[in-house]
Amino acid sequence: MTSGPLTRGDARIARLVLAASLCACRPVARDAAQRAGDAPAPPLADARAPAAPPSSVTARWVVSARDAQSHGLSAVGFSLDEAPRSLIATRFPAQGTLALFSGPPGGPLGAIVEVDGLSGSDALSLRDALRTTPSVRIGNPRVLGEPEEVRLGGATRAAVSMLAGAPPARALYCVVMVPPPEGAPQGLLLWLYASGVGVPSPSCEPVMAHPAIAALATGFRVETR
Repeated sequence: MTSGPLTRGDARIARLVLAASLCACRPVARDAAQRAGDAPAPPLADARAPAAPPSSVTARWVVSARDAQSHGLSAVGFSLDEAPRSLIATRFPAQGTLALFSGPPGGPLGAIVEVDGLSGSDALSLRDALRTTPSVRIGNPRVLGEPEEVRLGGATRAAVSMLAGAPPARALYCVVMVPPPEGAPQGLLLWLYASGVGVPSPSCEPVMAHPAIAALATGFRVETR
């Protein structure tokens, strides 16, 4: 190469060489910038949101008055403050029955909620009906207790206790009357029951003391809508 002054052709070649060198450098710089932008930012210890506390809301279990009407029954339903945890629930298992709650295999345990077509006007008439009415549900022999009162859904209700059937399927019942709400022709009858094996005489107390039945009785509410 000569060291004399650049000709016009030499200057053009120099510009092309310079442009080529700049083009070769730019992609490298761009790729580095992209890699820096794509890299995840380091976690910030103080930016993590605190964990939400566990929810205290429980799921209500409802058979509404409209549900009952849609099954040809009186416009009286019921609800539980919380869905039963240890009982299997079935809605409208039979004509006239709003719900059946049954416990695990091994012995009688559960509850039946039905339209009250049995009790008449008071616990004495209910006791007479329980003694004499044929029923596939109620075994024989039957031993009836005296009318008593129990707490159901925050209210005092009339009830009749009964031992029915023979061991090992002997059941102790507490049959609770729920009067009809205003404007309804019929109320509800709750058959709460547990094992009656070894129970010397009928009483609602052992049934109501069972944890599953106690939870159901505490959360019971009458529904008129």
